[in-house]
Amino acid sequence: GLSLFQANVVNFFYFITMFVFEVPTGVFADTHGRKKSLVVSFVIASIGMATYALTKSFWWFVIAESVIAVGRTFATGAFESWLVAELKLIGDTDSHKNFVARYEVVIGRVCTAIGALIGGYLAVVDIRLPMIVESVCMFVLACVAFFWMHETLVQHKKRHRWNKTLIIARV
Repeated sequence: GLSLFQANVVNFFYFITMFVFEVPTGVFADTHGRKKSLVVSFVIASIGMATYALTKSFWWFVIAESVIAVGRTFATGAFESWLVAELKLIGDTDSHKNFVARYEVVIGRVCTAIGALIGGYLAVVDIRLPMIVESVCMFVLACVAFFWMHETLVQHKKRHRWNKTLIIARV
């Protein structure tokens, strides 16, 4: 029931929120690790999509879109930087370039097309169904990342901080 202007205002809030939160969420990823950043991203995006599905008000759409934007900023670059860091840790400095290029162009576009097609079919059944399915998928991705994603670089940094603490304590 939104007018075209209202839909664009909702989209405006998405991009403004992305702009405002890009740096702080990047700092979070650098400080606490890419894995935590991705898990937080998926959980926040899941909450935003569930909010979208459960609301009918223009301002709640703005809130939902802003929450989704915050979630997306936690993921911006986190997966790619995790992959690059992990590959560099094992001494592979070249294969990440090809993977990221392939991921963004081929896998990303194919998944977007498939998701749009499935979402369109689900919307025929109920307009809220695509948002509910995406919310569930984001939560499942959060669980997958939490349990199966490993970040050895952060573990090395933690050990390094611990070693500094021991050295300072000995002095």
